[in-house]
Amino acid sequence: MYVGGGFTTVDGQAHANFAAFDLTTNKVLSGFSGVNGKVNSVAATNTQAYLGGYFSAAGGQARSKLAAFNANGTINTGWRADVTGTNVAALAVTKTQGNLVVGGSFTKINGATYYSLGAVKLTTGANVSWASQSSSFPIRMQPPSGSSASALGITSLSADASQVYLTAFTYLPGIKHPGSFEGRAAISPTTGALIWANDCQGDSYDAFPVGQVLYSVSHAHNCTAIGGYPSQESQRALAETTYKTGTNGPGVGGNYPSFQGIPDGTLLNWFPVLNTGTVSGSGQAAWSVVGNSNYIALGGEFTTANGTPQQGLVRYAVKAFAPNKIGPLAYSGRYHESGYTLYANPADSTGKSLVRIYPTSDPDNGPLTYAVTRKGSSTVLATKTVESRFWKSTSWSFTDSGVAKGTSLLYSMTVKDAFGNTRIVADPTIINDTDTRIVYSTSSGTTDFTSSQNRNGTMPDVARGIHYTKRNGASYSLTFTGTSVKLITEKNRDRGNVSVSIDGGTAVTVSQNATSNLFQQTIFSKTGLTNAKHTIKVTKLSGTYMDLDGIVVR
Repeated sequence: MYVGGGFTTVDGQAHANFAAFDLTTNKVLSGFSGVNGKVNSVAATNTQAYLGGYFSAAGGQARSKLAAFNANGTINTGWRADVTGTNVAALAVTKTQGNLVVGGSFTKINGATYYSLGAVKLTTGANVSWASQSSSFPIRMQPPSGSSASALGITSLSADASQVYLTAFTYLPGIKHPGSFEGRAAISPTTGALIWANDCQGDSYDAFPVGQVLYSVSHAHNCTAIGGYPSQESQRALAETTYKTGTNGPGVGGNYPSFQGIPDGTLLNWFPVLNTGTVSGSGQAAWSVVGNSNYIALGGEFTTANGTPQQGLVRYAVKAFAPNKIGPLAYSGRYHESGYTLYANPADSTGKSLVRIYPTSDPDNGPLTYAVTRKGSSTVLATKTVESRFWKSTSWSFTDSGVAKGTSLLYSMTVKDAFGNTRIVADPTIINDTDTRIVYSTSSGTTDFTSSQNRNGTMPDVARGIHYTKRNGASYSLTFTGTSVKLITEKNRDRGNVSVSIDGGTAVTVSQNATSNLFQQTIFSKTGLTNAKHTIKVTKLSGTYMDLDGIVVR
C-alpha cells in the first residue's frame, strides 16, 4: 500500500512525504522516500508507483511534480515527466493504453502545453497527444491572466475499462472564464477526448465508478444544466450514470460558462445527508470516495451521515445490496420548512371540499404512493403515485364530498416507497389567511387589514395573499375545533411584538422581528388542548407591521 501526503516519519522511520507498507505484515518498507514536497496523488501498477504533488525532487533526483518509483523502493531514473505549474493533484493508470493520466493545476508537461489535464507513457514518462492540448477543448482549467495559478484545476481522476472520470473546481470570483468547470466529466483513455460532462455549480472533489454508476463527493449546489436541482443547499454526495443520456441545458449563467449542447449523464436519485465539518475550516463534508462492486465508502470531515453519528468515514451498499430501509422524508425536513402537506378548502354549498396534497421526497426512491383518508377513518378517499424529487414536488388534488358547508376536515395520509417503507401523516388543516373563518378587526371593530401578494416561501398555491396591518391594537382571531394550533407568518426587521391568547386566557407576547426576511416561520404553537372548540386571538403590540400567512390546526 502506497501512502503520500505531508509527513517526515512513519513508524519512527524517516520517510519524507511518501511511504509503502507490506499488507501481509503491516510494516513500513525501506526506500520509497526522499520527496521534498507534499504528495497529492499516487497511482500504481504491479511494477511502478507514480506520484504527483508539489515537489521538485524525489529519491535524490530532480523531478518537477511527477515521479515514478520502482517496486523495490528506488526512484526510476529512466522515467521522467516534469510539470510546469502549481501542482499535480490527480493520477490514473490506464493499463490497456499504457498511459498515466495527469490532472491538477498546471500549464505544461515536458514543455508542451496541457490545460491542467494530460497523459504520459507509463514506461518512459513521454508525452501522449491529448485532447486538452487544444484551445477548443471545453474544459480548459488554465487560470486567466492575473489570477492565481491554483484558482482552478482537476481535483481527481479515476478510471474503468472504457473511460477516465475527472472532477474539477473553480474559484474565480467575478470572472467568467471560458472552459472553467465544477462538475464531473468522462474522457477517452486513449485520446483524452471529452465523452460527456455534467455541469453542476459547486466544486467536485472526487469520483469513483461502480458499474454504470459514478459516485462523487462535492458541494454541488446547482445542477439545473443536467436537469437536476436549482441553486440551494449543497448536496455532499451524488450518483449519476457513467454513460451519456442527453445534453447539457443552458446552465446557471452569470460568471459561469455554458456547456449547453455537450452530452451529459443522468443524475440519479441518491442523496445521502452529510453535515459539514470544522477541521479544515472550509465548510465541507466528504473529500474522497472509493468502492468496489458491493460498497461505496466516503471519507472526509463530517460527523454525521443521514443524522447518525459517523466520524469522517461512512459506507453505503450499492443498489443491488442496499437494505432499502430509508423511507419517505418527514414533511418537516429541510425542504418543507413550515411542515405543510395538505390543504383542504372550506366546503362549498354542495358539501364538496377540494383537498390538495403536497408530495414529500425520498433520498433513494423517486416514485412514492400516497393514500388519503379522513382522520379516524380507514376508508381511502384517494390514492396516487407521484414521481418526486426534493427540489421538484408536483402537487395533486381530489374532491371530498359530504362535508358540512364552510368547514374543512382533518385528514390522515400514508406515503410508501417501492420497498414498502411507510410514513404515516396525521395531517393538520391549514387555514389560510384568506379564509373567511379568520376574523380581522381593530379595537373599534372596523376592518383594518390589507391582503398583499405572497412573496418568497408562499403557503400552498391556493393561497394568494398575506394579510397585514400597521395599526397597533388591530387583531385577528379564529374559532376552531382541535387539539393544537400553530401560527405561520413572516419575520422581518420591521415586525414587532404581538400578543396571543387562547379562549380569552392569559396572553403571551411573541416577536415577529428578525434581522432579515424569514418566510413561513412558526411564531407560536400550542398543543395539548382538549378536542373541543377553541378561539385563538392575536393582537399587534409594536413594530411597523403584523402579518399572517396561515394557521395550522390539528
